[in-house]
Amino acid sequence: MDIMIRTTARDDVPLLELWRQDLPGRRPLVLAQHGYLGRKEFILPQAYLLAASGFFIVVPDACSHGDRDATAAPDLFASARCSAQSINALLSTYARDERVDPDNAGFVGYSMGGMIGFYYLTLPDVRFKVVCPVIASPDWEAIAMAPETRSLFSQAGLGTEADFDRQVDSARLDNPAEKPITPVPLLIQAGADDPLIPADSITRYVDQIRPLYRDGSALDVQIYPGQGHADTIWMNQRIVAFLTRYLGTVQAG
Repeated sequence: MDIMIRTTARDDVPLLELWRQDLPGRRPLVLAQHGYLGRKEFILPQAYLLAASGFFIVVPDACSHGDRDATAAPDLFASARCSAQSINALLSTYARDERVDPDNAGFVGYSMGGMIGFYYLTLPDVRFKVVCPVIASPDWEAIAMAPETRSLFSQAGLGTEADFDRQVDSARLDNPAEKPITPVPLLIQAGADDPLIPADSITRYVDQIRPLYRDGSALDVQIYPGQGHADTIWMNQRIVAFLTRYLGTVQAG
């Protein structure tokens, strides 16, 4: 099994592509998104697992991260919003790519990447068939007000108290948890002891959107006791199974 890893750019977005060369035909496309202050290379192990499972993986740098117009201290919520709003333009560049099935796409996001996925579901043209946020919450205000968030912001030298307060205001004004969504199959995984992602903000959101799901199994929520702000191999294996269920595998060309 040979996994190809290619550094390229689409729609002026720097990204990685990963796919199995030994599988003929069109692969389901999965966009994988990294977390805050990260870059595309930081989730290469997770992307490799997804590619080995038969998906065509696209890993872009988020807005103001990595090689994509990076700044010294990107605004968490502005970066998430910008990244979500640019996804469809990026997906459109794969419309004629013979390696992928552009109408059979999914999303996986870690931390800020998961926030991007939640925000994307509030947009008018949702093209993903399945979305898998990991260690993330749709409630941006809850993230901003989490006990460790302000201290992390200060310790990392990301700006002044006033800068942080501006980000809190941004989270309150444009909070995905308060918007209607397109109810695609959704796998949410988080840690019960995550100091940055309040688990109760996720459970409140799930209670809010559950009536939208006629098929209860299409809304899969896993809050892991004792787990903090990190993904695990078990989380990633569950993602593979969920993506396979809703996207299938390679289609003959």
